[in-house]
Amino acid sequence: MQFPTYAVYDEELEEYLKIEEICCTRKRSCSFKYLLDQKIIFNLYRNDALVTEGIFYSEDDLKEWEEQHGDAFRDHLYAFNFWGRGSNKIFEFLNEKMPKGYYEVMFKKGFYHPHIGIYNAVKNDLIGIGIGRKNYLFVNSPNEDLDVSNYRNADEFAQFTEMDFGNVVTSLIDSLEEAADYHKESCSRDPEDEDQPYYGAEMHIAYRIIPIAIPTMPESMGDEVSPGNF
Repeated sequence: MQFPTYAVYDEELEEYLKIEEICCTRKRSCSFKYLLDQKIIFNLYRNDALVTEGIFYSEDDLKEWEEQHGDAFRDHLYAFNFWGRGSNKIFEFLNEKMPKGYYEVMFKKGFYHPHIGIYNAVKNDLIGIGIGRKNYLFVNSPNEDLDVSNYRNADEFAQFTEMDFGNVVTSLIDSLEEAADYHKESCSRDPEDEDQPYYGAEMHIAYRIIPIAIPTMPESMGDEVSPGNF
């Protein structure tokens, strides 16, 4: 079952979680290496495409940070599409790593649900990023000590981004939010009013880094990412 994360379908969510629970009891424990090898999750600091495109950091940046801080940061942040290929394996892994009841917090009934997940392997911490009503961006987490409402405040969010020297997390959040804003403006325009601007190109430019960083994400905003509830 492919659950539409952008919608608030509590009965379908409940059914989905039951299916995930069955999958996790029937299959062997899903290893972190398996998720990486099968390209279900993606290391945000070992992504050649990001280096080639000059997104977030360069090879020289990585070398400089290694000299200053060691190389632990290269293997601490991993991103994935909650509802893309292999999502059942992601939940199988998270069910072992996260506190019990984490998914009821991340996918709370009556609320919009995150599309992107970012896992901090050093902190064993998780955040979700999604688009809600009127294309407003939101960030959530099962960690009550992490003030996700202040993700723009470096001090408040430092617990999660302490070794994110390239500001990858906030850049992904900003890019998705910018693309969502352009998408809303474009979809809300009057098609008969030629004077109203269309922001399709701007939306594409803002969103393009998302599938480069997380290849299982949709290629564009569209209805798969945006709820279309303007």
